[in-house]
Amino acid sequence: MFDNVKNYMVLNNEETNEEHIGKIIEIDKESKKIKLRLVDDNRNLYYRRDKEIEVLVPKESNLYCFHSLVIYYDVLERIITIEYPEELIKVIKRKHKRYDINLPIDIQTEYHQLPSISFDLCLGGISFLASPKFVLKDEIVIKLKDESLKDEEFKVRLLSKKEFKYQGKDYILYGGEFINLQKDSFEKLILFLGTKGKNFAKS
Repeated sequence: MFDNVKNYMVLNNEETNEEHIGKIIEIDKESKKIKLRLVDDNRNLYYRRDKEIEVLVPKESNLYCFHSLVIYYDVLERIITIEYPEELIKVIKRKHKRYDINLPIDIQTEYHQLPSISFDLCLGGISFLASPKFVLKDEIVIKLKDESLKDEEFKVRLLSKKEFKYQGKDYILYGGEFINLQKDSFEKLILFLGTKGKNFAKS
């Protein structure tokens, strides 16, 4: 079931309405337990025993999820033990937790490289401001200008746009989903959101 799973899972703590990144320590099918270490410096994280949680599982180029019960949470070590699932469900579309991260980006088109700024960011995609007009369903390449992501290129399919004026100039807010996200890029994005993104969480 967990063949070709990436090194991380994403836990949705519905009690606090937060998503936390967990690095896989152990997957034991016989004892039906999964152990994860939360990648978060926040020492106030808490998962109540026997609480049902949703778990997202990046696998190859797809995203799966399952529901599980918390068996034990070690507050000091930030290690959570959850039940091994009966099955994985493929996620077609899901609203990830978004983060208000205003980060300089470069948009690469077939002919130009355009500077812009992100509006928000999540594991599934990005929204950004731009003055040029793109066509919905266009596929573009975006570079996020952060030291931890400087060598990564994110391919984005545009799904939405909203036009507005600011200081007399026309702008468009575009939203798009990441496509064909490679394992290394996905894991770097997870770590980026798990460290910097936690300060900018929004619903």
